[in-house]
Amino acid sequence: MTRSIPELFNPKRLEAHAELFDKLSKLRTLLGMLHSNGFEHFRSLDENRQADYLWTCMEYADGAYDAMLASDGVTRG
Repeated sequence: MTRSIPELFNPKRLEAHAELFDKLSKLRTLLGMLHSNGFEHFRSLDENRQADYLWTCMEYADGAYDAMLASDGVTRG
């Protein structure tokens, strides 16, 4: 899909792209930390802490998804 130059530099689109990059970077970092520490470390955490990690991953993923939609001019209903 080809976009016109003014549409590519739309501030709202650029902001959504920055948000997408931010959320995906945070998600990648968190998952990288979990992986590098070994999943045994994750399993050794109490259930509440495990849930915190997983919910944080979900929040970052949802934020990235919403930013991607906003970048395309769509909102989740």
